[in-house]
Amino acid sequence: MAQQIPESSLRRWKYLVDVGLWPRMVEFNWRGWINNFQEDELPWAVRLLDSFLYFSQPLTRQLFRSAFLSASEFVVPKDSISTARGAWSKFIDDVVVVQIRGEIPSAADSGFAFARLARDDLGVNEEQLLDGQAALKYLLSKGSGTVVFVDDFVGSGAQFIKLWKRQEFVSSDISSISFAQLVNRHPDSFRFFYCTAVATTYGINNIKDVAPQVKVLSGQILDQRASALNSPSLIWREDMCSSGPEFIRRASERAGISMNSADDENWRGFHDLGLSVAFAHGWPDSTLPLYSWQENWQPLLVKGAV
Repeated sequence: MAQQIPESSLRRWKYLVDVGLWPRMVEFNWRGWINNFQEDELPWAVRLLDSFLYFSQPLTRQLFRSAFLSASEFVVPKDSISTARGAWSKFIDDVVVVQIRGEIPSAADSGFAFARLARDDLGVNEEQLLDGQAALKYLLSKGSGTVVFVDDFVGSGAQFIKLWKRQEFVSSDISSISFAQLVNRHPDSFRFFYCTAVATTYGINNIKDVAPQVKVLSGQILDQRASALNSPSLIWREDMCSSGPEFIRRASERAGISMNSADDENWRGFHDLGLSVAFAHGWPDSTLPLYSWQENWQPLLVKGAV
């Protein structure tokens, strides 16, 4: 390697691969990615890589399970173990699990995988895993109920807010209705949770503003310090707080990434969140494009690697 990488960082990166916290290089090409940078850029590039949050499948699964189980705080009484067990069993038997869909719905949407985790790890029956339209029909027919929305990640909260407000056809009598309208018509009849492996405080607050009836439960919460574009930031040393974002801007421009803030896929990431986050199954659009860009650039994150 032409550049001088600190030996401590090299040892750390190799160790993360050896213990399975980072995947194989074909999926997480840290050697190739670090070679994109010029000698004088290395301190910032090394810092970005050192601070990257990669969630393996077992870790993501456990974070999601923790988020789902934390719903017990709101549904299980604390007077006795037997009462608590009964209340949790009833919750699992009655709950409706709804997956969050992407902008263009696809069978590959991560929400499907987390609905299956609710079935496989937490005992929710297959027939309780519904899409938004089927869930609304069911809730209206029953007149009450509990919904758990599931996904891997809450970044801006935009996908959930669209689902919450989207009107679905439910019957010829009622025509169409959204979750937002349902809860406004029957404020005391339904409970809503949103369980996710990882969430940002930005997204949680956006959801709270639009849907205060929904309790967002997450295995790990990232506050504004998780962004490489904010100050203070957990990514940068104190002496890098100003130069760090400028380094990302310069490197992104050199790579050919859009500098136009009006573009959803601009150098700052979706909603300017500037995150350094990926999962074994993919990464959110709020992660910095600098990690996945492929045109005349060696990406750190590689889609479809086998």
